[in-house]
Amino acid sequence: NNSEINLSESILLKSKVLAFYEIIGGLVGIGLTLYIIIKLTAFPTLLLFLLFIAFALYIFSIICGVTLLKNLKSGYKLSRFNQFLQIVNFSMLGFGFHYISGLFMTIGMDLSEHFNINVNWGTSSWNFDFNNNQGINYFSINIIAIIMVIFIDKQLKHLEKLDLDQKLSQLGDANPN
Repeated sequence: NNSEINLSESILLKSKVLAFYEIIGGLVGIGLTLYIIIKLTAFPTLLLFLLFIAFALYIFSIICGVTLLKNLKSGYKLSRFNQFLQIVNFSMLGFGFHYISGLFMTIGMDLSEHFNINVNWGTSSWNFDFNNNQGINYFSINIIAIIMVIFIDKQLKHLEKLDLDQKLSQLGDANPN
């Protein structure tokens, strides 16, 4: 619980910024997915499944943000998992996974016809391929997601240190020797 630990304004501000980043990224992703649905004329079963995955991931991003507003440790842990999901994007042998909730800057290799190195940036997006025969092969790393994971890890370590300091202080207060 946030009130159990003596938190600095800096930690609380950083957690709120990350929370709103997660929430806004999820909302933009849901909006993008709804836009795609509006443009569709047919809904094959596989497409419905992929749309469900996209909605679930963006709802998870929103849950990460809301949880972070209510409980820092749990929220940071969920947010870290959400960012891990966004680090690697790929399409190989007809299967692909590209999920971004929030901002991204990727550095990747396009292996489709020639070996090309690409740098891309943007906001919430997704693309899932399942048994796609288009021969698109790429691999990319999301630099922003890596930075977010590092930031979250630092915040979690700081929270754990504050929690330990508080427990040691309470132990010292309880022991008059």
